[in-house]
Amino acid sequence: MKNTQKIILSFLIALIAKPQLHAADMYFSVPTGTGTYSGDNTATGKAYKTGAGTAVFSGANTFGQVEIDAGTVSVGSASNLGNPTATIFNGTSVILKITADMNTGALTMTTAGTVQVQSGVTATLNTAPSGSNTLSVTGTGAVAVTSALAASTTPIAVSGSGTTLRVSGSGVLSSGIAPSITSGSILQLGTSSGTVASGAVTNANIASGGILYIAPGVSAPSNVLTTPTIHNGAIIQLGANSTFAQAITVVA
Repeated sequence: MKNTQKIILSFLIALIAKPQLHAADMYFSVPTGTGTYSGDNTATGKAYKTGAGTAVFSGANTFGQVEIDAGTVSVGSASNLGNPTATIFNGTSVILKITADMNTGALTMTTAGTVQVQSGVTATLNTAPSGSNTLSVTGTGAVAVTSALAASTTPIAVSGSGTTLRVSGSGVLSSGIAPSITSGSILQLGTSSGTVASGAVTNANIASGGILYIAPGVSAPSNVLTTPTIHNGAIIQLGANSTFAQAITVVA
């Protein structure tokens, strides 16, 4: 192969191997540790996060979406993630860390990824995630669903002591989300003296040690769960003045 052909082939391979930047796109690279971007980014393209470290976005940004190709992006406001608020998970062990109450915006699971919610914080999943890879929820905070989400094929896996997936009000998770609740983590139905919809959660899988929690004052309808799998050793925790009328079958 002639040298010119080799150069052209190498260039084409490089183009295929990396995301194609448009005029308003940019990279935020944090190889190790934590780096903070506190400015207001007015770009309209995509922001790519690379490197194994943590990038903290604290400004009011207008880039179209954030793609996490490596490491962690940490935010405390929906505006930190741009306009519209949207995150693409596209790497190995990539994390969106949420440090204050906010809406998550659109989550696209090109690969598996994790939403890590800080203690005492609620991240509201206001848009159904897309893609068939697993969205993991960790941390000691909560992911809340308060409206009926569109159909989704993204399974949600909740893990870690005290990590909570909360469904309340008119919140409904479609069958494709099929949340799995591991030992120590919580599927919460309703909020204090609030309501929970019929058929709120479909295909939930609650492992031994996993907790199904009916919030205080909540009357959960007898069909609040559709085709649940509740394993031997799972815990049903009833808050004060709550009612849970659903028939339960326990499996090994």
